[in-house]
Amino acid sequence: MGDSARRNGKITFAVKLNPETADRARIDAERLGMKISDYMDMLITRRGVNNYQYFAQQAAFQSFVSAALVVHLSRKAMSKDELAAAQKFVYQAAATLFGQPPERPPEIGEDPDDLAPRLTALFEAF
Repeated sequence: MGDSARRNGKITFAVKLNPETADRARIDAERLGMKISDYMDMLITRRGVNNYQYFAQQAAFQSFVSAALVVHLSRKAMSKDELAAAQKFVYQAAATLFGQPPERPPEIGEDPDDLAPRLTALFEAF
C-alpha cells in the first residue's frame, strides 16, 4: 500500500456490517469516549485469539472446578461462621500473593440483567 493511502499513520479499511452491528459499535465507542476507528482498532488488537487466551481459559476452567468442589465440600463440613472466617482468610491470602484483582475493563461492558439462572446460582454460591 502506497504512502498516499495513509493518513496520520492509518489506512482506510472499509467493511460491510449489519446495521445493528454498526449501531452497537458506534454506541460502544461513544460510551468509551473513543472514535469508531480507535474502537475497531482496540477490538481487533485486544480480541484476537492467541495462546495466552487458551491457557488463561484452561486455568480459569480448572480453577473453577477446584473452587466449586471446595465450596461444596466446605458448606457441608463447616458452620456458616467457620465458612465466613475461611473465606476471609483465603481472600486475604490471595491478595497478599497476587495483589488485588484488576478492575473490570470498560470495553467488556456491564453484566446483563438477564443472566441465565445457572450463572446467577453460581455467582451466589461464591
